[in-house]
Amino acid sequence: MEEQNQVNNNNNNETKKVKTGVTVGIILAVIFVPIIIVALVIMGLGAIIVNNASQVIKEASIEESSVEDTSFTKQEINTFNSKFESYEGTNVSGSNVKALANIVIVNNNYYPELQVDVYFNGIKVYDLASSKSTITAGNKYTVEMKKDSSGRINRINIKSNV
Repeated sequence: MEEQNQVNNNNNNETKKVKTGVTVGIILAVIFVPIIIVALVIMGLGAIIVNNASQVIKEASIEESSVEDTSFTKQEINTFNSKFESYEGTNVSGSNVKALANIVIVNNNYYPELQVDVYFNGIKVYDLASSKSTITAGNKYTVEMKKDSSGRINRINIKSNV
């Protein structure tokens, strides 16, 4: 009987060890599984936030680069205007008016946001390249520059002196 009690005690100890091991495993699982899940959720949210932030930055840089900056320093305006101002006057030769027309054509093609309108005898010229043929090299012209509120030349009036 004593042997049986000892065998039963050994079985009980082994059962307790198994039960204790299982119980410890369950407790650890109950503690660590939610921690791991929370950590994974935080990492996932972090990835989403980083992805969204990078998209916002990309969109902002695209929008920023597409917005035309129309504010110029006084020096930039003076540099822009200087291309045209030497042709201003009341007794400008036809050759110089044609040269001015070429400068305006290049400017308007290269800087579409900084268009300079040309008026010939009070009529707006829409195709300056074709209209140059009406300018006679031997004639004299009055060339007048008009500026916008920032001081940039945005209109040139040409009148025949004949």
